[in-house]
Amino acid sequence: MIDVCFHTYPPGWPWTRRARRRVRRKREKIDWSVALRQGFRRHDIKTRLYRPGRPLDADVHVFWGWHEPAMFDRLAQSEGQHALILERGFLPPRRGWASLAFDGLNNHGRYGPAGDNGVRFEQHFGHLWREWQHRDTGRVLLIGQVPGDISLNGVQVDEWAAERAARLHAMGRQVIYRPHPLGFTECPAHAVASAHSLAEDMAAVDCVITYSSNTGIEAVLAGVPIIVESDVSMAWPMGGHDIEASIVRPDRGVWAHDLAWKQWQRHELADGTAWDHVRHAVGL
Repeated sequence: MIDVCFHTYPPGWPWTRRARRRVRRKREKIDWSVALRQGFRRHDIKTRLYRPGRPLDADVHVFWGWHEPAMFDRLAQSEGQHALILERGFLPPRRGWASLAFDGLNNHGRYGPAGDNGVRFEQHFGHLWREWQHRDTGRVLLIGQVPGDISLNGVQVDEWAAERAARLHAMGRQVIYRPHPLGFTECPAHAVASAHSLAEDMAAVDCVITYSSNTGIEAVLAGVPIIVESDVSMAWPMGGHDIEASIVRPDRGVWAHDLAWKQWQRHELADGTAWDHVRHAVGL
């Protein structure tokens, strides 16, 4: 019998007053966790909540995001224990979906196989698909991110943006800078701040440049070539990796079809469908 431990609830949940006060801030994590626990029950798998100080002794440890590297290192060194990472989906609307990956963040995780020849993608995300664009405007869109985001792997995003903007300017490119709406960063020198929607920005440029932002995925689906600098990004296989590299437009079909099988709606977690799929990634 598989033993599953959830690390997604506030310490002391649901008994302490402090834990209950933190519900509003953690509501999204808790709601998705409740659905996943329901799915485990559909498979007759019992779950429990992690208590700080207790040993790590479950087959599967469920986390929201990749925020506890020391604990992940301990799990990686253990025999037969896995981290199951629950996060927002990659394809929009992101809050309506959750991704499930074993033992790694985003592109570093392990996922269940696809194999439906694109049926799931077409059903839910086919409306996002546009053919590759071939523009020659001299404009590029530089994407900011929330400072300290785990996918940045320690990179100071304001310094990264300033350095990239300066290099692009020296190459004769007009740089449009788009900060993250939840983590504002100053527009670097040699760039102009975006004054439009993301869709409008992407429609006006030759390519999108990002370190690891999920915007890379949206750009690829919209047919806008990308430069993506971190292999943690799910868009990594679809772009170039240096701002001086030639623009690439690889075949996106298999990548997009697979991506649709890496995120789930809440009812798919609750009815056990998601677990029945992702478990095969680690042979459970």
